Amino acid sequence: MAITKSPYLCNPSIMAHPDYKVLDVRMDLTGVDCILAGSPINAAGQVANDDTCIGILLHDCHACLGAKRTGQVVIAGLIDQETALQHSGIQISDAAKSALVNVSFTGDGSRMGGGSGGGGISEERVVELINEQLGVIENGTY
Repeated sequence: MAITKSPYLCNPSIMAHPDYKVLDVRMDLTGVDCILAGSPINAAGQVANDDTCIGILLHDCHACLGAKRTGQVVIAGLIDQETALQHSGIQISDAAKSALVNVSFTGDGSRMGGGSGGGGISEERVVELINEQLGVIENGTY
């Protein structure tokens, strides 16, 4: 039997530059086999190609490893837009891009150099949104 596809060995690099920042997010894989690298993700760990997007998934997340597993979401850096599109099949919307103040995309000249395209949320707000989804209260307990 020949191997025709191996997502574990062929995960693409969606980053266009090695300097980036990620946040670990509990992914919600309920009802899906895999969320692909390059997908826009919201604080609940779901694909969200809109203004609720907090970052772009760095590596594929497979449900065979658990329906609630941790994925790394890029919250600052330069994304290779073409690679992200080819792998995930998702054209990242302008609304999602506007929500990502510290993420830039190759091919978006007006956004090069730190997300000068406007909009976006701070890293502190990203953490706050994730904590709200997880039900974390101020003293760190659930």
